[in-house]
Amino acid sequence: MAITIVENFSHRHPRATRVLETLVPPLVQGGIRKRVFEQNAKTEAPFPITVNGREARFSIRNFSDWYRIAGEGFESVFLGEVLNNLQSGDIFVDVGSAQGLYAVMAAKTGAEVYAVDPDPVSLQSIKENLALNSDISDSVHVLNVALGDKDGREHFYVDPKGMYAPSLRRTTRCLKETVEVDVRSLDSLITAGSIKHPDVIKVDVEGADGRVLAGMQKTLTSPHRPRHLFIELHPVYLPQFGTSTGAVLQQISDIGYVPVAEIATRSYESQYHFVPV
Repeated sequence: MAITIVENFSHRHPRATRVLETLVPPLVQGGIRKRVFEQNAKTEAPFPITVNGREARFSIRNFSDWYRIAGEGFESVFLGEVLNNLQSGDIFVDVGSAQGLYAVMAAKTGAEVYAVDPDPVSLQSIKENLALNSDISDSVHVLNVALGDKDGREHFYVDPKGMYAPSLRRTTRCLKETVEVDVRSLDSLITAGSIKHPDVIKVDVEGADGRVLAGMQKTLTSPHRPRHLFIELHPVYLPQFGTSTGAVLQQISDIGYVPVAEIATRSYESQYHFVPV
């Protein structure tokens, strides 16, 4: 009940939620999430899920794992849409792979997968989940980098306890630690041969979407451009990167992609499916 009340308020009043975040000490916020996790995360270990007839098992170690996987935190419909548009033999790039939910399930369809994420907690989760699904572990390549508009090194805000999503910006005061990470553009990774040219891309990067898209413009405008682009936007975080939902949608349109559908939306995040014109 408590988690439902908190979620409903945050979905309907994202700005008020951001104000409250500045008033509630990070220690208290973390304590609330920890208690919610402990009260709700009574799951099998490992936790089994089935999507579109494909089965996989996942490790549930923290609030983020539980919310995204066991709690289906706004992921099930989007994941189903991604899987419905993947074919065996496709190259799938999962940008902001987190626990590897999309990476593992995409590999179950027969796709070759590149799971891209610089977060130490996420990388550990991905490795554990690949070990739990050894039948597809050879089909998933894990890249410990952040995607951006150019190559370099940057500070990356993280939560070692896995309660809050990491980001290239401090999207919440609870992200109190940083690590220095490699940042690469998708175009440069493909040119270097680190990633094969993708057929399908999914992006979930906590506000850095405009930078990530700028760094894959060559890929998205090539003669063999990806058939599908899936992206989850966070309007609350985008201003910290100097952009907005409207600006990112225009950026995608300028590259030559049009929306098939706005798959799901709530006040602080929206999920989109785009295809080439």
